[in-house]
Amino acid sequence: MTNIIYLSIGSNTNATHNLREIVRKLRERVTVVSVSAVYEGKDEGGGDLVYWNAALCVETTLSPASLKRGVLQPVENLLGRTRDTSAVTADVDIVLVNEEVLTYDGRSIPDADVLTAAHVAVPLADIAPDYVHPVNGRTLEAIAADLAATGTVTRRDDISL
Repeated sequence: MTNIIYLSIGSNTNATHNLREIVRKLRERVTVVSVSAVYEGKDEGGGDLVYWNAALCVETTLSPASLKRGVLQPVENLLGRTRDTSAVTADVDIVLVNEEVLTYDGRSIPDADVLTAAHVAVPLADIAPDYVHPVNGRTLEAIAADLAATGTVTRRDDISL
């Protein structure tokens, strides 16, 4: 069975290079169907760090757990991801799977950030505006419009992936 999986990617360290490398390395391992624009946003925790985020839609026969362990974590590791610092070279998260509600490795899908974080919802709406959130029944376009009103992310048309 082929899974349609939506990913949120981000970086706050050498971000243009790292986001491009995430996409390039993922293209070697899965079918990348679409890539959003890049968005710039401040640390939602109130810090001064600037994060760049995007979203991808991929097709794969891998399960979410196998994708995370066998593809996404190795890509993060290749780009120097460490979890004990505020410097984030590469962050790749599964946020939506098909149109399902599920749990894998203790993570809930849809990821809660889809409904609460502009840096996740706004890029997702670029690539799948009509996708209906399987829990709240709203489209990604509507969810993103509400969150974009907070002004926490800015589209970076000068950067393409």
